[in-house]
Amino acid sequence: MKGSKKWLSVMAIAMSIPSSIAGLAFIINELVEKNIIDFKVGFLIFLLVILSMLWLMVSYAFNKKN
Repeated sequence: MKGSKKWLSVMAIAMSIPSSIAGLAFIINELVEKNIIDFKVGFLIFLLVILSMLWLMVSYAFNKKN
């Protein structure tokens, strides 16, 4: 049980990634369709958010390793 608590935050982030991708894609798509932001800007925002989530997951994994 003690070992699984260390990985709880990493697993929570990993499990939230698919729903975050779907929600973010929907929001970015709506903003692009309404011409609030450009397609390239929307793609950049999407990419940065996903990469930051992956970075957060990896950093938590390394910090909770021991």
